[in-house]
Amino acid sequence: MVKAVAVPMPVADPSDPIHLLCAADARYGGYAGIMLASVLRAILRAAAFELVHRADVPPRVIISEYTAVAYAFFTGREPALANGVLDRLARTLRADEL
Repeated sequence: MVKAVAVPMPVADPSDPIHLLCAADARYGGYAGIMLASVLRAILRAAAFELVHRADVPPRVIISEYTAVAYAFFTGREPALANGVLDRLARTLRADEL
């Protein structure tokens, strides 16, 4: 069962550093050229926001929770993509906690 997740709102600006982090990580992870579904983009942005601004939440918890959210919406490879992108972001942003 997926728990309710508080979705932070200030992440919709495409020039936002969080958006750029997600896009860059997906590109360097070998996913250049695929169009991310808007739901998957929203999941990645919300998780990236938490990785940046919620130091009180361990990065592994953030990755796990948002990967579970991705599984609630997708049955293909999107949850694995979300997990991979978030893992790489966490290792970049909060490496000392992993």
